[in-house]
Amino acid sequence: MVAEVQQQRDRNARALRRKKQKLDAILESARELPKIADEIATLTVRVAQLDAMLAAWKQPSASAAGTPAAPSQAPRNKTKSLPAPDTTKGVAGLIVKALEEAGPTGLSGGEINRVVIAAGHTIDAAEKSKNRLKKHFLVIHRKIAQRWYALDAGVPPEPEDNP
Repeated sequence: MVAEVQQQRDRNARALRRKKQKLDAILESARELPKIADEIATLTVRVAQLDAMLAAWKQPSASAAGTPAAPSQAPRNKTKSLPAPDTTKGVAGLIVKALEEAGPTGLSGGEINRVVIAAGHTIDAAEKSKNRLKKHFLVIHRKIAQRWYALDAGVPPEPEDNP
């Protein structure tokens, strides 16, 4: 009888070890979930940004087609949206040039403000230009990192882009 109980105990101990190993493997893979979720969020935002850019470029203009462009299916705001800023002139041009020079490290909002002020403009002009550049997907703003990047800067992956 003692031998049978000992055998049962050994079988249960082996089963317990297997279950613990299985649990350890599951917990190890669960540690990767936040990283995977961040990567998915980053890629989702990037795809949405590129879709928005492509949609804007593909809209036929009234002069090119000879007829007025079809109205957008998106709901309209009662306020007029500002046109996309010219990234070669004015404050927007200063910001884009500074971000391109900064490369993948990007610039903080304060650093951008200092560049704009050094060129003789106001902080208000810097803030308005940053927001317009972000709205029109001409720069990348990372809320978590609190950094701004040029589009072609090779930005390190992070979950928050331009929302």
